[in-house]
Amino acid sequence: MSVASRMSTVRQWALCGALGGALLTGCSGARASRVETGDFLAIEDVTVIDGTGTPPKTHQTVHIRQGRLVWVGPASDAPAAAGARRLTLPGRVVTPGLVMVHEHLVYQGSPRQFSRVAPEYLRLYLAAGVTTIRTAGDVDTSDYAVADAIASGALVGPRLIPSAPIINGPGVPYFPATTDPAAAAAAVRAGLARGVRWFKIYANVSPVVAESVVVTAHRGGAKVMGHLCSLTFREAIALGVDDLQHGWTTVSDFTPGKAPSSCPDPRAMLLGLSELDIGAPEVRSLITAMVRSGVVLTSTLPVFEVQVPGRPPVPTTVLDYLAAEPRAIFDEYWQRVQRDTSAWPRRLFQRSLAFERAFFEAGGLLAAGTDPTGRGGVLAGFGAHRELELLVEAGLRPLEAIRVGTWHGARALGAEQEFGSIRVGLRADLVILRDDPSRDIRNLQSVELVIRDGRTYDPQVLRAGLAGQVAGPQAPRFP
Repeated sequence: MSVASRMSTVRQWALCGALGGALLTGCSGARASRVETGDFLAIEDVTVIDGTGTPPKTHQTVHIRQGRLVWVGPASDAPAAAGARRLTLPGRVVTPGLVMVHEHLVYQGSPRQFSRVAPEYLRLYLAAGVTTIRTAGDVDTSDYAVADAIASGALVGPRLIPSAPIINGPGVPYFPATTDPAAAAAAVRAGLARGVRWFKIYANVSPVVAESVVVTAHRGGAKVMGHLCSLTFREAIALGVDDLQHGWTTVSDFTPGKAPSSCPDPRAMLLGLSELDIGAPEVRSLITAMVRSGVVLTSTLPVFEVQVPGRPPVPTTVLDYLAAEPRAIFDEYWQRVQRDTSAWPRRLFQRSLAFERAFFEAGGLLAAGTDPTGRGGVLAGFGAHRELELLVEAGLRPLEAIRVGTWHGARALGAEQEFGSIRVGLRADLVILRDDPSRDIRNLQSVELVIRDGRTYDPQVLRAGLAGQVAGPQAPRFP
């Protein structure tokens, strides 16, 4: 049987699992999902990129039982696979599923208007090989129900680790202001009671509220991420914030005249950052402090790229998933960005790339996210591929970028013993690629099959029917 024929067979299995079985002729409901998963799946004669940064290994075999990896090694040494569903795929490359740790289930149409996306949007993540996401804050608790639906199998999507509603200070209307440390602690305890293990502080939060959030979360075994401004990076590290989101554009440490507990003027802050050399002693000192503290730095480069004139346009094949109204909004926004002749946005973006590379090279735990807002220019799944491409542009080697997008993401979540690499005992979260991303990171786009918890999905089926639908008029808006 040819490789193409074998992939066609796998697509038939994946059809049933991806769309819920009973929706398709020839599938028989719950039984169909079990058949496509299989109690025992053997993927033979593939190249394995394990996610830890080690070189690819050719002619490997991977065995999956009940959603877990039970054998990974040379095909010549593989144990017998009696009774297995076998896929012999010479030339194909297997990587871990991507782990994206700054995601949202909303679409941003304007600076102060968001729409909650339909649940089908999650299929775009899975189709791109993203098997785990962590949401980075919300305005309510809707993410909890979505996570439960995915875990139960009622909804198709990546494994979803939800975070609690964002805790912020005054100044952002769609995030209610919290100025009382006791109220902040109560909000954290409510999330802990629901089983949430990630909380987010936002740009205008005061130091006393941030401290209350961190202390309460840590006592409950949870962690805190921060999109900063009023707090400097050094202040956040001192408070024990676990994960700093977005990188260079949120560093207020170096803005002259910054008042304590307050965001500086945004334009002044960004102009200053665009001029500051990443090799400057004060920046290197900050990076050293970050690395020593063990804080995670979560990169979200795609959401900033769409704000920079002269950058490559978002492919039409991506934008075609937007509904007509948000597509028109993004097109107008993009044209306005391109008319900007200022040099500083380009410099600022280059500084952002350099900051993340410097942090990574210093031994920092750099993780990846997409922040799929950006007026619609950053979409689920597609944004993950662009994120890793931009890390390579920043100077990481392709295998290093893959490591950031897989194993580092799992480490950031404290879940490296569950997923994020290809190792016996871990969950079978895998992506089968036609082409080798260690040679060209853009080959991450060549997804032929996605496996999450041992269940197989066809990316073409997952994306079917979604073109022109994202953020359509049916999506509820908030605030």
